[in-house]
Amino acid sequence: MYLPEVNQLKPTVCKYLLMAFLFLGLTDCKPGAVGSDSSKTKAQVISTDQYKIWQFIDTTSLTGRFDAKQLPQKYQTLILNIKKAKIRLSNLEPKEKVPNQLKYEKTDADHVLLQLPWNDGQFYTFQVKNSNIFSPELAKKFPNIRSYSGEKADDSSTHLRLDVNPSGLFAMITTPSQTLFIRPMDNESEIYLCYDKDDVDRNNKKYYEPPIKTRINK
Repeated sequence: MYLPEVNQLKPTVCKYLLMAFLFLGLTDCKPGAVGSDSSKTKAQVISTDQYKIWQFIDTTSLTGRFDAKQLPQKYQTLILNIKKAKIRLSNLEPKEKVPNQLKYEKTDADHVLLQLPWNDGQFYTFQVKNSNIFSPELAKKFPNIRSYSGEKADDSSTHLRLDVNPSGLFAMITTPSQTLFIRPMDNESEIYLCYDKDDVDRNNKKYYEPPIKTRINK
């Protein structure tokens, strides 16, 4: 079969041949080989558990705040649905045995699984237990103040202290190598910060001091 030389082909035919070769070359590339997908922003990173308590947001949303200079050097910014968090933790509340009387019995569940953010932009699962120091009477009188303890589900050397009160949710996570704080930006704020204590200046009392005043039970 006779094949004409390239220089014998008409310009229009050459154009179509070139487009065909380019198309075949592009379709032969593996997905993602050209570059990573940057369309997934922080605003789309949501906790993988079914309760969807946390959601990461873009940290640049805080750069214009009047107190931006007080923020830690590095931090993750999140939105917390505290209503969902309280519902999840309410499974640890003692069940009232006799109506209208201060007689309680233990719940069937001694812990719940709760995902918490990390300063690397990931979520990790913790086994959380009730550690209220209140008597049943005071616990009933102050239902919006609760304390919890726990540990990372896959690492017993990572400990958790967590408080929930009218100002929000406050957590301190300690590992053999670091201490993480999780706290709201301001009282009753939905915006939360997760950061390493070492990324805060010692003179910055707002963020350097632990959000949990009690010591971790080891």
